[in-house]
Amino acid sequence: MKTLIIGLSCCLVAAFAAVTVAPTPAASPVPQSTPCIDGWTLFNASCYKFFEYSYGKNHTYAELTCDKQHKGWWIHLAIFEDPKEYDWAYSYLQTLNNFKKDMGTWIGITKDTNKKWKWANGANMTYGWAENQPTGNGVCGCIRRDTGGYNDYNCSAVRQFFCEYELSNLPIKATKLPSPCPPGWDYYDFSCYKFVDHEQGQMYSQAQAACSTLKVGDKTAHLANIQTSDEYYYAYSYFETLDKFHVEIGVWVGLRLADEHWVWGDGTKMTADTVRLWAPDEPSDHGPCGSIHKETGGFSAAACDHVKQYLCEAELDRPETPKPTSRKPCKTGWVHRDASCYSFHGKEEVLPRDKAAANCSARHEGATLVNLETTSEYEWIQEEIAYRGGEFDNKKYGTWVGLMRSSDDKDVWEWSNGQPLTYDNKWAKDNPSSETDMCVTMRRESSGLNDHGCDHAEQFICEYEDEGFGEQVNESSVHKDIVILGVIVIVAVIIIAVAFAIRGYRKYCIKNRGVTVKYSDMRTNQPEAYTDVRITENPREYRDDTTAVYRDQPETF
Repeated sequence: MKTLIIGLSCCLVAAFAAVTVAPTPAASPVPQSTPCIDGWTLFNASCYKFFEYSYGKNHTYAELTCDKQHKGWWIHLAIFEDPKEYDWAYSYLQTLNNFKKDMGTWIGITKDTNKKWKWANGANMTYGWAENQPTGNGVCGCIRRDTGGYNDYNCSAVRQFFCEYELSNLPIKATKLPSPCPPGWDYYDFSCYKFVDHEQGQMYSQAQAACSTLKVGDKTAHLANIQTSDEYYYAYSYFETLDKFHVEIGVWVGLRLADEHWVWGDGTKMTADTVRLWAPDEPSDHGPCGSIHKETGGFSAAACDHVKQYLCEAELDRPETPKPTSRKPCKTGWVHRDASCYSFHGKEEVLPRDKAAANCSARHEGATLVNLETTSEYEWIQEEIAYRGGEFDNKKYGTWVGLMRSSDDKDVWEWSNGQPLTYDNKWAKDNPSSETDMCVTMRRESSGLNDHGCDHAEQFICEYEDEGFGEQVNESSVHKDIVILGVIVIVAVIIIAVAFAIRGYRKYCIKNRGVTVKYSDMRTNQPEAYTDVRITENPREYRDDTTAVYRDQPETF
């Protein structure tokens, strides 16, 4: 009966789910007579748009520019999973007057941390490399200039690019929660934002003062502190929904130059996540106040007396969350990647090689100048330096790494940890160039390793291996093992206790003779249904009181 009831219940739940959550056919996002938005070109079930070099971007900004073409639609750098799509795209690009054949074109290919090349939708890239590609020059992919096919390249390079969206796949990125903000404000991640357009534009200090007169509940507003890339993407998407947003006028935010560092209004420095959002050729020397760049987006430096639009922010209380029980993988000021932690020291901290190495050691036990043991680590370091903008002056200085010429063999190069250099395609042109230079930098002005005199003052990067990080990751499994072991011990203790109790009871019965024990299954020739059995001194014997005859009997206790 119980099984029948459970079965019927499951059937009823399944039927109810089928009725209530059955998908409805998706409505077409655009009229079928004009399947692509203006300026886009249809092929198969996708729409494409080419951005010429005058609008050129690095790979990150190219992806962002695609994304912001229409709020809520997933528009991305082009994906060519089918070779026929690529063949069409390459032929189409050749027909455009503004297409530069001698320049690569960014598309949606990147190399992930597992060294696998993937399309922007996560699919494996399985075909199409140009001859002798990839070469290890970068972790982003483009259509190769001149010959076509795919080519790997440094993600920070500015290139023309090609965007795509699929007509059958236009998901809404996020569903807004009911807003806790007053009318005229927009809500995102426990903050309320208010945009002030160009008609009411202000200079930087005036915009700061105007924001501080606004309140949301008991929270005073300020110029927005855009401290993550997600917050930046939200803000720019928000601007584009507003009729009075003027794309040719910048937007003041709470960014300002203080003691040669760009900081937010609350005093926090820009992180690697937001440093990479500087617009091309920024930060410039135009001024110490920060804005969102007109036309191109991204952060820019500007004179504080310019009149601009501005964005105010009132930060709401966040619900308390339990403090994490496990430590952070890297100490404050260090950047984590894989099983290592890195710290970056640019133009303000230049040192000779020996002093740079000692500085690393003083910062953390076991830290050395960075050991770039793989090409992927080398490329990641190059991108991190590029993202840090003005922190590094690669025109004036090189950057020390942990590679040195072996004292035993001038043709052998070794890292600080004693491991040999295993790749030779990252030396700069005509390097190594001297038999006497013992140390190595990442070359200034151009990428590549450069043998160098150790007494020069250069920028540097430190690294230490976080050996405890892997152990920390497995902490939960250790706890699980401890719990299982505890349960086993408890069960064993219970079994032993029961065994001792039985043994004690048996001894008690033996000691107290005269206690009658009845065996319900025992039958004798006597007329009684049960026979009284008295325990004798020999537990393997019993006595029938009627006959007084002793017999052997197996122990029954």
